Amino acid sequence: MSKNKDFENVSSQIVDMIVGSTLKKHGVKLDPQKIDSKEKEELRRIVNNLQESVDAFTKKKDKDKKE
Repeated sequence: MSKNKDFENVSSQIVDMIVGSTLKKHGVKLDPQKIDSKEKEELRRIVNNLQESVDAFTKKKDKDKKE
């Protein structure tokens, strides 16, 4: 597996862990039938933003290491 693919897997796991622990901390239990499409889209947007932030952070760290 390539280094980039490994990085994507780790980033995805980190985002999943952060979102899961945050929801658990606040006592949120997701029931797909009770979440309307607007809330689902908002959750997707938040997760995507977190993913992009983690990716940007790790890319910057990798760049800094190479310099």
